[in-house]
Amino acid sequence: MVFDEQSLRSALGKRLQEYRQEKGFTLDNVVEAAGLDISRSSLSAIENGNQGISAWELYGLSKIYGFSLDALMDKINQDLLSEKYSIKF
Repeated sequence: MVFDEQSLRSALGKRLQEYRQEKGFTLDNVVEAAGLDISRSSLSAIENGNQGISAWELYGLSKIYGFSLDALMDKINQDLLSEKYSIKF
């Protein structure tokens, strides 16, 4: 099954924001801890689905938030499938 880029960005951003909030981190905390060349505004845009993320940035966030990339991709796939097949009233 193929999903459009915007749907993938939105689902990924939503999950990254959930991981960050579960850890109790602010955007500023993450930018400082990440050791990556990513700004607060870029991280916000990623979480809002308005900007893509590099593999290196995603890997860095996975280490900070404590998730595996496989688990993240499984959750995103589930999110996208549930959106596609959900019945809207």
